[in-house]
Amino acid sequence: MPATPPVLGPLIVDHQREYVFGFPFHFALTATLLRGGEDGSWFPDVSLANAMGVTMTFTRKGSRDSVTLGKRYDEATEGPLGVSRTLEEAGPAFVVLFEGKPRRLLFDATLMRGTLPRHPGTYIVDVAYQDAKATPFEVTLRNPSPGEVGELASNRADPELSWSFWMRTGKAQKSPPYISSTDPLRYLKVLRFILATPTELADIPPSFVDVLDGFYAPEAELMRADLAFARHDAAAFESHATLIRSSHPGLEEELRKIGDGESSLVKERAFVRENYVGIFE
Repeated sequence: MPATPPVLGPLIVDHQREYVFGFPFHFALTATLLRGGEDGSWFPDVSLANAMGVTMTFTRKGSRDSVTLGKRYDEATEGPLGVSRTLEEAGPAFVVLFEGKPRRLLFDATLMRGTLPRHPGTYIVDVAYQDAKATPFEVTLRNPSPGEVGELASNRADPELSWSFWMRTGKAQKSPPYISSTDPLRYLKVLRFILATPTELADIPPSFVDVLDGFYAPEAELMRADLAFARHDAAAFESHATLIRSSHPGLEEELRKIGDGESSLVKERAFVRENYVGIFE
């Protein structure tokens, strides 16, 4: 008897009110598995480097003009998740979802197949992840200000490279840089410093991530938990963990990894420092 396919509940999509052309378009979908395997079910990877299985349709408000990005992942034509077609390559990336446990997945729409809208304005956005859909919502897209044009020019020498790649190629600074709370790159700049700095995680001041409020607040709280764990500050870690469990349950799986000594941030930091830091210096 064939296995029952996993079933996702309705998606919740967190978003910013405004996006600036040229900068990352970060969205966060929260997916909940309603029915699946006892050990979890595999779904296409959604992260800062991938948005597999996600489709987004931007429809300009008051018109029928629309563009669609991405597509549903089809294992029949693209291969099973996590299974390599060759011995030399890893298989398609995946994320594991567990029944009844929401998972918040942050991604960048600029990495998706297709072309983003070209004109400023207000858009209605429809999002789906495989067969699950979210309630449509509105966002405003605008052109960069003169100052933001300069920001793009100074930070992104090659527009063909993804923001995810840029994030991994920072310089090994010892002291945290100043980052404005209105900077469209603030989340990636925080990560860029943390991933590249030779300073130990335990010595990075938690206040450095305070610039990540609003849309990025859940990720900021997770970073604070990471830093507290690195400092062996059990009380601070539990304080952040309690807030995450109550207000950001979609990050509980990442919180568990931190507590088990398997932090995604720590693993990414080790990988980046070995393979990327300083390659453009």
